[in-house]
Amino acid sequence: MRLSESIRMSVQDRFWQWRILLLPWLAYMGWRHLQDTEYCSPFEWLDVVIHEVGHPLFGYFGEFMHVAGGTLLQLIMPVAVLIILLRQGEFFGIPLCGVWFADNLYDVARYIADARAQNGEYVTLGINTGEPVEATHDWEYLLEHFNALEMDTRIGAWVRAAAFCMTWGSIAVGFWLTWVMMRSKRKS
Repeated sequence: MRLSESIRMSVQDRFWQWRILLLPWLAYMGWRHLQDTEYCSPFEWLDVVIHEVGHPLFGYFGEFMHVAGGTLLQLIMPVAVLIILLRQGEFFGIPLCGVWFADNLYDVARYIADARAQNGEYVTLGINTGEPVEATHDWEYLLEHFNALEMDTRIGAWVRAAAFCMTWGSIAVGFWLTWVMMRSKRKS
């Protein structure tokens, strides 16, 4: 069975009304990211926690993975949630998790582009003792590791472009899914 047929079969009994209400919110987030490179979506604090948990989680695999682990877990989580939703036949997880993934890409793009300048405000795990914390900028370390630190803003722009494509592609899939749901209700 083709994917489009599988989707059509699974969405027949789905309630499309709340899903169509979610799409303008996802589009609003996409629009805000276009208008403001510093925009923080409602996913932001969840993503910060996921990112920070990724460091010690991947830290068991060495220093490089410890540093990369924050970004890795931040990007893995929307994919993992998408897999769970798809296993339940909830194809509307595609636009929702797609925009969440893209939202993370926007954050990662901002973080990458700031590797040399380090003007952003960043969070780190640890006990607040009131003393200044000496923390390494993840992407300064990662880009230096690959001798690409001078390309931080260019790589950040590429990641931002990928986030743009992911956002609007996911929203388009959401509108298509809603349209399929609406058509299946009319035929019933």
